[in-house]
Amino acid sequence: MENIQNKSSKSLLARRYQIAILSFFGFFNVYALRVNLSIAVVKMTEEIEAEDTHLNNYTYREFDWDSKQQGLLLSSFFYGYIVTQIPGGWLAPYVGAAKLFGFGILATALATLFTPVIARAGLEALIAVRILEGLFEK
Repeated sequence: MENIQNKSSKSLLARRYQIAILSFFGFFNVYALRVNLSIAVVKMTEEIEAEDTHLNNYTYREFDWDSKQQGLLLSSFFYGYIVTQIPGGWLAPYVGAAKLFGFGILATALATLFTPVIARAGLEALIAVRILEGLFEK
């Protein structure tokens, strides 16, 4: 009993506070990854004013998605997310919740890094990646 008390007294913060702080930052990251496209899609689909070589002004959209396509894109994350809730809960005791949580955040973050490149490849590719992000987030 004394050995346990000495070991824990060396730490500045109790183990439960360390876990709480790390969990806070983990969940903060998860929610940021989940909603980032909801914010970015506004800027991605707005009209851009440009000028051609003959000094004629015109407007265009880099991503010409209508509201239905935007809704499908934004909801696609949750199609993947809902599918893995029960399998993720079943897998956690075998793999470990911390490893599962960490892998999920890592995989989602890596997929999010490629969002700009994939968005230029096409809406269907971006929807597929958003579904994968949802699958990984558990």
